Amino acid sequence: MNEKELTKQFTKDKYQVYLLTSKIPVPFQFATHPWFVIVKDGKPSRWEIVGHIYKNRKDREGHLYNNFHKDMTKGFEKYFFTRIFNHGNILSKLQGNKYSLAERVVNFIENE
Repeated sequence: MNEKELTKQFTKDKYQVYLLTSKIPVPFQFATHPWFVIVKDGKPSRWEIVGHIYKNRKDREGHLYNNFHKDMTKGFEKYFFTRIFNHGNILSKLQGNKYSLAERVVNFIENE
């Protein structure tokens, strides 16, 4: 899935949580890398755990990064040290109005 296809699903009047996954580079393709895309007031943000700590980034808390990649669907490189990337696939989606489980999950991811 590419970012354009994902953003078509975003709505301004709902809270949305997407769990995406992407394959890890060869030869470790048996494993996947997951991340969350949350949508609040129509604005998406991406949350993921990254193995390396980039100290110059202000959008992190330890290994937890907010918008590490600007592309919400960009996964790992297909092969190490290339600029060809896998795209994520939606594993699960949660959506709801105010006071819904989706709102509670969005607020938890943003604030905890």
